[in-house]
Amino acid sequence: MTKLNWLLLFILTGCGTGSVSHCATTDWKIIGRIDEEIAYDPDLKQKTHQDYCKQKFNKELWDEGRQVGSIFRCSKDGAFFAGSRAYPLKNSCLAKLTKDESLFFQKAHQEGLKAHQLWDRISSLHTKLQEAEAYEAKKASQKSSPTQEFGRWLFNTNQPRSPSIREDIKEKQDQVDALEALYKAPYALEYPY
Repeated sequence: MTKLNWLLLFILTGCGTGSVSHCATTDWKIIGRIDEEIAYDPDLKQKTHQDYCKQKFNKELWDEGRQVGSIFRCSKDGAFFAGSRAYPLKNSCLAKLTKDESLFFQKAHQEGLKAHQLWDRISSLHTKLQEAEAYEAKKASQKSSPTQEFGRWLFNTNQPRSPSIREDIKEKQDQVDALEALYKAPYALEYPY
């Protein structure tokens, strides 16, 4: 795991280890901001922090951080991020936006959902690629009879499938990259650690 992945794991679990010493040194303002920006249910995160950290949980600082995080969450960038994680659209954000802002917010969420679907497709294509490569390696190591070779030629099964799967993966990845380039990532993903 990279440093960023470890950091996100720690941040998303908050004080999940129950270690009071970590709870005492936690920057609750940053945790609140990150919980608001990237957590599906920040209120559930608050309960988790309170359960594990008890008196060491600083709700005032955490709430201050959430206020900052809500600016991102209710932006088009936040809507895209939520959609890309398949989180539902935040109706509380829609109530704060003008009609035009609301349309951009909803469009960004739809594009996030599209990115999520593309990531799912890329994941399934990687599985297919592994299966195709294993099949191709097995086929290459086996001797075939002339009848089997003729059948493969006739039904066009001699061609490896892996190059076309790789092209499909690259195409989908380019589409995701193009969508993600339109939106700014949440602070948590850029957090300097």
